[in-house]
Amino acid sequence: MILGLLYSIYAMVTNLIAARDNSTNLTAVIDYISISISAKQLNQTDINCLYYEIQCWIGLGVMIIWIFVFTGLKYFEIKGAIYYDNLTSSIADYSVVM
Repeated sequence: MILGLLYSIYAMVTNLIAARDNSTNLTAVIDYISISISAKQLNQTDINCLYYEIQCWIGLGVMIIWIFVFTGLKYFEIKGAIYYDNLTSSIADYSVVM
């Protein structure tokens, strides 16, 4: 959660910095293009390329962590369901399957 928030804040701030470098009028900069990744692509300076690479690595880290989190949640949900199924009796325990 914290890494996702960090990624979002970093991306928005660096996109605004990159968009500000493209324009001298600050009010013209605050639009949908300025908070998108294209702000870094329109002005391909060394610092904007570095911002883009860092943003990509943070994004990859967030994705890997989310994969582990959701895999762990699924594992513990299944484990809990089996545990509670063994503790309780239901109609499915007494039904006959042909």
